[in-house]
Amino acid sequence: MNIFKTISYKSDSDTINSSYGNMYTLFHYNFIENVIMQNLASCESVLDVGSGYGHWIEFYKEIYSSDVDFIDISKRVQINLRMRYDINGHCGSIHKFNKGKYEVINAIGVLHHIMNDNNLIKAIDNLKSMSDTIIVGTAFDLQRNDKHRRFRPLEFWEKHLGVCEIFRPRPNNCKSHLNVLIYKS
Repeated sequence: MNIFKTISYKSDSDTINSSYGNMYTLFHYNFIENVIMQNLASCESVLDVGSGYGHWIEFYKEIYSSDVDFIDISKRVQINLRMRYDINGHCGSIHKFNKGKYEVINAIGVLHHIMNDNNLIKAIDNLKSMSDTIIVGTAFDLQRNDKHRRFRPLEFWEKHLGVCEIFRPRPNNCKSHLNVLIYKS
């Protein structure tokens, strides 16, 4: 089932990489949305980690009619999303956050921005304490070096997150290095 559901009110291509353009952005979001829809039959409560412009909030509210909560490190993002969606939201670090249980935690394209490995491990442990299903979008196919120092290898994710289903977009000439990991305890 390939449902094209990407909401196009705001182009996020500049937050992924402005040289990729809108077609890449549409592919990127469509791929992730389809992975989620094919692997989640229902979803009543979601914590969106690192919400940015609110794409994933909109997705879960529209597709699953979910009760969505969010956390972001930006106070400005928190204010904007609270006004736009009339939902709760929190400003802070995910490795220190714990506001209860969620059916799903969505962390697409955000956890690899935690540079300190110990803080990332704390964040992962914290997420696992709040939900049995965690969706992570991250790159692990790239060699970790100065340019890609925030990316951890798959072995890191398997050790600290646990055994996950892995979904990789790989059509010809795809510039995406994002992989989707779905952890279910």
